[in-house]
Amino acid sequence: MGNRARIRRDAMSLNPIDDALFQKMAEDTEFCQEILQVILNDKALQVMDNVPQFMIKNLQGRSCILDVKCTLGDGRIVNAEVQKSDNDDHQRRVRYNAALLTANIAEPGDRFKSIPNVVVVFISKFDMYKSGKALYHVDRIIRENGTMVDNGFSELYVNAEVQDDSDVAKLMDIFTRHDAYDDEMFPITSKRKRLFKTTEEGVNEIGMTNHYFDCIEKYRDVESINAYNILKEKGKDEAYILKVLQEKSRDNARTPMQWDDSENAGFTHGKPWISVIDNYKDINVKNALNDTNSVFYHYKKLISLRKEYAIIQEGNYVPLFEADDAIFAYKRVLNNEELLVLSNFYGKECIFDMNLNGYEILLSNYADSLNTNHTLRPYESLVLYKKSK
Repeated sequence: MGNRARIRRDAMSLNPIDDALFQKMAEDTEFCQEILQVILNDKALQVMDNVPQFMIKNLQGRSCILDVKCTLGDGRIVNAEVQKSDNDDHQRRVRYNAALLTANIAEPGDRFKSIPNVVVVFISKFDMYKSGKALYHVDRIIRENGTMVDNGFSELYVNAEVQDDSDVAKLMDIFTRHDAYDDEMFPITSKRKRLFKTTEEGVNEIGMTNHYFDCIEKYRDVESINAYNILKEKGKDEAYILKVLQEKSRDNARTPMQWDDSENAGFTHGKPWISVIDNYKDINVKNALNDTNSVFYHYKKLISLRKEYAIIQEGNYVPLFEADDAIFAYKRVLNNEELLVLSNFYGKECIFDMNLNGYEILLSNYADSLNTNHTLRPYESLVLYKKSK
């Protein structure tokens, strides 16, 4: 499998519940705001600042990297975490994250009453409390009289296992199901997910290939190392464990940016905290800028088309071939214009049935695409245009 094909495969396999995709989506303030408005049930909620992969160093113990830290308009600090595997005591994880975050935001000399409120939103694929709810609020209660008390810390647990028709459950469907989008209820979440899963821009922005580390010593992620030790104790062999980590470890999304073919891919003159992927001499920014057929220039053409053709932004969206698992296709219609997009996301040819008379090719990732041929080659993508008289 070629490098571009591998990147495409990796991108297509991800959902917002995965660390790698959530990290990219959480770079967008509007995405963070939309999901927190739903989960915290506050349509007026505003996210003023968001920092994905926020590292908190603990000089006397275990440090942590928060999936995203958000500062709200009312002063609250929110940590949102995503978790697929039920492989640890995640309640203690929430407690630890909140403690480190509170210590991090408290200034020397602050009175305790002035320390900002902290909220941890834990999003999981599994129902942690096994009570058939998509959302759980865990409160502090005085045991003796049942009174609820507030110390400025809130913890909410969201899961994708329970589908109770609530807005939270509908949002979690988008977080976990490959083909789930809802442009009406969750426009930003749907847009960001679609960007990274179905467009060249998104595939490129997600970045390079996975590293596929060949020994545990190269991993830095604490959860990956813990998983390795647990599987070892269960008697799993080395090859099996490494294969699991190569597919699931979030260290794959943390390798240094590959700028050029120099030492450490031009990322640093020092020693990077995690090793550079071996293919950096072939896959790097410098090579992309020197190759007119690279994703970089393909994306520039897309930007140019978007500026030139109003139909791309303003045309009505009409999905096509929705029952076809291999082809993603849609049409945009504006007055007497039609724009057709056909994309094959798999490594084999696909046949489609559609009349293409009158269409011209605006963009293709193959040099010899023909709009009279009803076959899409592996990973072929076409943008076609027609204007009626």
